[in-house]
Amino acid sequence: MAIATWWPDSMKAAQSGAKVVQSPMRKMMFMLTFVAIGVITDFSKLRGMGKLAVLYAIALFVIIAPIAYIVAYIFHRGLTPPVVTG
Repeated sequence: MAIATWWPDSMKAAQSGAKVVQSPMRKMMFMLTFVAIGVITDFSKLRGMGKLAVLYAIALFVIIAPIAYIVAYIFHRGLTPPVVTG
């Protein structure tokens, strides 16, 4: 708040700079959310669960992950990381 009060020109520059990367960064973080679905799975907890663990693995790798990747591709195809120009 102090920066906006004392240096309003700097605040305007910061806002214009944030607009350039806001949408691409939001999309990139959304894609990383889909990728994280399989990464956070703790497989050590599935030991000793038998058929339920097998069904979970099948659902994760055959159904959930491919659907997540397809949805991410549909929404984010052609997305490139923002490039700083200056």
